[in-house]
Amino acid sequence: MEILSRKHWAAGLAVVLLAGCGITIAGEGLPHWLTVITADQLRGDVTFLASEELAGRAVLSPGSRTAAAFIASRFDSLGLKPAGEGDRDWYQRVPLLRARVHSGSCRVERRDGEPVTLELVWGDDFRCRPGGFSGFDLSGEAVFAGYGIHAPDRGHDDFAGIEAKGRILVVLAGSPDTVRSAPGHCSMTAKRAAARSHGARALLVLPEPGSSEGAARLRADFRPDHLALSGEEDEGLTCPAILLQEEAAARLVSLAGIELVPGGPEPHSLPGIHISCTLQMEDTESVSTRNVLGLIPGSDELRFREFIIVSAHYDHLGSRSDGRIFPGADDNASGVAAMIAAARALAALPVHRRPARSILFIAWAGEERGFLGSEHFGGRPTVPRGQIKTIINLDMVGRNNRGDAANSNTLLAIYSAQVPGLETLLDEVVTTTGLELRLRPRLHMGPSSDHVVFHRLGIPALHFFSGVHQDYNGPGDTADRINFGKLLKVSQTTALLAFQLADEPDPPLFDETITTVQGRTDSLP
Repeated sequence: MEILSRKHWAAGLAVVLLAGCGITIAGEGLPHWLTVITADQLRGDVTFLASEELAGRAVLSPGSRTAAAFIASRFDSLGLKPAGEGDRDWYQRVPLLRARVHSGSCRVERRDGEPVTLELVWGDDFRCRPGGFSGFDLSGEAVFAGYGIHAPDRGHDDFAGIEAKGRILVVLAGSPDTVRSAPGHCSMTAKRAAARSHGARALLVLPEPGSSEGAARLRADFRPDHLALSGEEDEGLTCPAILLQEEAAARLVSLAGIELVPGGPEPHSLPGIHISCTLQMEDTESVSTRNVLGLIPGSDELRFREFIIVSAHYDHLGSRSDGRIFPGADDNASGVAAMIAAARALAALPVHRRPARSILFIAWAGEERGFLGSEHFGGRPTVPRGQIKTIINLDMVGRNNRGDAANSNTLLAIYSAQVPGLETLLDEVVTTTGLELRLRPRLHMGPSSDHVVFHRLGIPALHFFSGVHQDYNGPGDTADRINFGKLLKVSQTTALLAFQLADEPDPPLFDETITTVQGRTDSLP
């Protein structure tokens, strides 16, 4: 028996009944009910969320709170039901603890030959992602670990052939072209996780050579505080990451004799180089942010208790002390706008024509700080966890991978390989909407976005992602650079897929006995 039952659509038919509910798919296959989604609506939502008024929507900022209220108002105007912690509440509170960096220092020593010492000062020479609330005092021998990326499935592993355990790893920011489209491997969160799994004590991060925009993005990403879910304050989530400013990085490269070449030098030991770092944190304080939740109830008297989640995170990186804003139009105003658009189409259906299962729309808080909102929901869901049948997550769905026009109609679909039936369903849906999908089934998912929380819980997870580009996490990620024609198709695809998943007689099943990837794995042009 197939894991996922399917309706076999004939794209050449003028009229097709969808799920036996009287909804017609006409012409080339696009259902009439999807035409309520327009590019102008998407443009308006993205433009507001990425505006100067919201100042980059950093978690806990006024702009983030405005974004959450905006999303709740959209849900309300579309007729969704509040699905937060109370019957009339749009929000789920996410309790956090925060501690700010008080002070810190870093020393790099060359102990062989003529001794040389490089003294670095917190703020002026380096920033840090602490990795915990208690600060640290650590030291160790240095190893150059390339980009610090562990991606053997993509043919790239900077940890092969080096001894990382107990060492401080000097790594380059960014990634080589071979893995640039896989943030689950090349994000700073992924690098820290890989370093910790290999026993490293810390990462010392060098800005990518010749990339002033990349350096600006990194500075925004290395904030002078640490956030974690309340109750996890004693858990070392990952190893610290220390970012050197450009001038300090150049001094270290010269002292250590690292030759930076295009593509990055191969990982190698740094004989005689010893690094010690300390960081002091202020006392913790209790703070909170909010997920935003809206519901379209299912039409079946039994299956309405089962849920399909459609989600997107609404936070971004905020702004710098010099006033420079990181708008986050693609990351992730595009995903939020597409989620709202899908809700608009589905909510406009007559009640008797809605799918059997309920569809829960969630705007996540704190994704940029470690999936705070989705991790909290995963541990304390507002609906029974066992009744969540699938999640469709949207993150960066409005641009073209690497800015290449050849990718103007393509979208990556990263999904749980333990649910192989999703492949055929996805292909059938995009036959209707005209979007070109590139499938990436994964048995194990790196920390790329909120869907990974559900994959770890054994819930079928699907993630839509249009790829990285030159403005990723940068001040150039503005609304005028969004491909709204593409975002329209992404929104339609999301709505149609959510309907199909919510109306199938048998929901997708996560088969833990599957240990090899089945089906195809596509590449981008």
